[in-house]
Amino acid sequence: MEVSQPLESPDANPVAIRPVEIDLYGYLLMLQKRIWSVVTVFAVIVVGVVIWTLRQPRIYQGAATLDIEQSAPQVLGSKVEDVVDQGGGNFWYSKEFYETQYKIIVSRAVAQRVVDKLGLAEDPGFLGLEDLRDPQQRRQAASRIDAVGQLQERTQVEPVKESHLAIVHVEDTDPKRAALLTNAVAQSYIDENADRRLEATKNAADWLQSQVSGLKTSLEGSELALYNYKKENDILSMSLEDQQNTTSQKLKTLSDEITKAQTRKIELMAQIEQLHVLQAESKATGEFRSDGFGPVVQSSMIQTLKGDYFKQRETVAQLAQRYEARHPTLLQAQAELESARGDLQREIDHIVQASETDYRTAADTEVQLQKLFEQVRIEAFNINKREIDYKKLDREARNNSELYDLVLKRLKETDLTSLLKTNNIHLLDASIVPMSPIKPNRTKNTLVGAALGMVCGFALAFLQEKLDNTFKGQDDVESILGVSFLGIVPSIVDASMMGPSKSAAYARDLYVHTHPKSSVAECCRAIRTNLLFMSPDKPLRKLLVTSSGPQEGKTTVATSLAIAMAQSGNRVLLVDTDMRRPRLHRAFGIPNDTGISSAIVGEIPIESCIKSTDVPGLSVLPCGPTPPNPTELLHAERFRKLIEVLSDQFDRIIFDSPPLGAVADAAVLATQTDAALLVLKGGKTTYPEARRAIDSLTGVNAFVAGAVLNDLDLENREYGYYYYYYRQGYYAEELPNKPVAQT
Repeated sequence: MEVSQPLESPDANPVAIRPVEIDLYGYLLMLQKRIWSVVTVFAVIVVGVVIWTLRQPRIYQGAATLDIEQSAPQVLGSKVEDVVDQGGGNFWYSKEFYETQYKIIVSRAVAQRVVDKLGLAEDPGFLGLEDLRDPQQRRQAASRIDAVGQLQERTQVEPVKESHLAIVHVEDTDPKRAALLTNAVAQSYIDENADRRLEATKNAADWLQSQVSGLKTSLEGSELALYNYKKENDILSMSLEDQQNTTSQKLKTLSDEITKAQTRKIELMAQIEQLHVLQAESKATGEFRSDGFGPVVQSSMIQTLKGDYFKQRETVAQLAQRYEARHPTLLQAQAELESARGDLQREIDHIVQASETDYRTAADTEVQLQKLFEQVRIEAFNINKREIDYKKLDREARNNSELYDLVLKRLKETDLTSLLKTNNIHLLDASIVPMSPIKPNRTKNTLVGAALGMVCGFALAFLQEKLDNTFKGQDDVESILGVSFLGIVPSIVDASMMGPSKSAAYARDLYVHTHPKSSVAECCRAIRTNLLFMSPDKPLRKLLVTSSGPQEGKTTVATSLAIAMAQSGNRVLLVDTDMRRPRLHRAFGIPNDTGISSAIVGEIPIESCIKSTDVPGLSVLPCGPTPPNPTELLHAERFRKLIEVLSDQFDRIIFDSPPLGAVADAAVLATQTDAALLVLKGGKTTYPEARRAIDSLTGVNAFVAGAVLNDLDLENREYGYYYYYYRQGYYAEELPNKPVAQT
C-alpha cells in the first residue's frame, strides 16, 4: 500500500509527489517471524495482570444522592435575605457555586466531622490494621495514620449532568462500612452547610448589635444639633422653607413697587417739563396753550376758568369795536379779562406745583422702596446661608436615622433567620450496602492486560527486527555491502542425512552431486552463471571462497560451486587452503597425507597431491599435513608458482580459505586469485562482520566478485521473495524437507 504525501517547495511551482511506501507484507512477515516473542510477552503480561488482579483487595463503593439547591426555602418571603448568599445569578456564578460545593464535600472539614463522629481514627478496619493483634502496636500504628486524609482520598463526587444532583461515593473494603461512610459524609456535609450558615448569621447578629448602639448615639446627637439650630434661628415657628417663600414673595412685591414708583416718577417728570414749556409760552404770547396737557384738561376748575377767560375776551373784543380804547366800559372789561387770566394762570401754577410735589413724593417712595428691597435681599441671603447649615444638619440626621433603621431592621431579620432551621442541601437517596465490588475490575484489567501485552509484544518484535542486523536477502547485501549479489544457497537437508552430525555435514558438501535436479543444485548453477557473465572477456579462473567468520558454510558453498562448474564440462580443481581446519578430504573421502602444504615445502610434486573424485571433471587438492606457519607458506614464492602451474592444467581453480575475521590467510590468498567470493550465512552474519570482511579484501586491492547468501531457510516466510519462487513456485518439488545449519 502506498500513501502519497505532497512535498511543498518555497516557490509557487508545483513539485513532484513522492510516495511513502508502507510495507504491510513486510510487517506481516516480521510478526510471523517473531510470533513466539509476541506470544511470550503477551502471555507473561496477561498472566501477570490476572495474578495481580486476583491479589488485589476487593473495594466496595457506596453511593448517596444529594440535592443541592442554590438557595434555601424563603419562609419569611423574598424581602428577608439570608446572611449567607447561597447562590443565584448567571450561569458562571452557578457553575462556580456547584464546583465550590463539590470541593466542600471532599474537604478536610467534612472528613474531620465523619472521623470524629464514627471514631475512624481508632477503627482498625478502616485504617487497615486488622492484622495487628497487639493493642499497643495497633494504637501506635493508628497514631501515625492520617484518618482524615484517608477518608478524603476515598471520597469522590459525581455531578449529575443538567441537574442539581450530586452523587457522593466512598470506597472501602467492607461493603457495610462503605455505605455507612457514604451516608456519614453526606450528612456531615449537610450539617457543615447548616452550621456555616448559622455561624455566619450569629456573627452578623453580634456585629449588627454592636453597631446599633453607636448608630443610636450618633442619631440622637445629630437630631439634638438640628433642634438647637432651629431654635437659634427661629425655625421652630416657621419652617425655613416658609421663610424662604415669604422672603421671595416680599422681594417680588418690592420689585414690582419699585418699578411702579420709577414709572410714576418718570411720568411726573415728563408732565412737569411739559407744564414749564406751556408756562413759558403762555407768558410770552399771552395765550393759554394747554389743551393737550392732560392734568390741565382733566381739571374742571381749569376748564371753568378757561371758559370765563375766553368769554371775557370775547366781550372785550365786542366792546373794543363799540367803544374807544379809553372808554370806562372797555377798560372795565379789560380789567375783568386780566383778572380771569390771572386766575387761570394761578390755577395752572397750582397744578404744576402739585405735579412737582407728586414727583418728589414718587422719588422719595422709590428711595424708600430701594432701601426696603435691599434689607429684604440681605435677609434672603442670610436665610440661604442658614439653609446650608440647616441642610447639612438635617442630612446628617436623616442619614443617621436611615442607617440606624437599616441596621436595626437587619438585626431583627438576622435574629429571626437564626431561629429558622432551613437548609439548601437535602439527602435525596441514602446509600445502601453495595452487593458487588467495583475494584478490581477483572474483565477490564484482563482486557487492558491483553491490549498491553499485544502492544508490548508487537513493540518487542519490532525492536528485535530493528536490532537484527543479519543478512536476509539481496537488498541487504547490495545496500549494506555495495557488492554484487550472486545468489542464494538454500538450507540443505535430506532424510539420508539424519545420521551422525559429521556424516550429515559431509553429505551436505556433496549434495549438488547427489541431487543434481534439486533447488540447491539449481541455485549453485545460477551462481556459476552469474560468475561467468561477470567477466565474459576475461573469465575468472582462480576464485577464492571465504567468509567473515566460521560456521558460515564457505566449504559447502565452495564444494557445491565446484561441482556445478564441473557439471558444465570444465576441469575444476578444488584446493583446500584452510591449513588450520582442513575439511575437504573428509567430504570427498580421500587421504590427507599429502597436499598443498607438502607441495609448497617441496616434499613431493604437486601432481602427486591432486586427488580425483567421483564427480566427473572435479579434482581435489587437499591441505596435507597442517603446517605451523600457514600464512608464511601462502606468502611463499613457490606457492605462486604452483598456482600458475595448476592454472595451466585446469579451467577453474576454487580455493576454500579460512574466514577473514580469524586469520590473514584469506587476505593473502585474495591477492593471488582473480576474484574473491564472500559467503554470508542468512540470519547469522551481521552487517559489521561482513563490512570488516569486505574492508579486508579491498584493503589488499582484491577484486570482490560478490556475495552469496548461504543456508537460507526457505521455510521461514521472512524471506518472502525466495519463499515464493523456491517453495511455492518453480522448484517446489525439489526443495529439501526441512533446513538445518550448514558449516
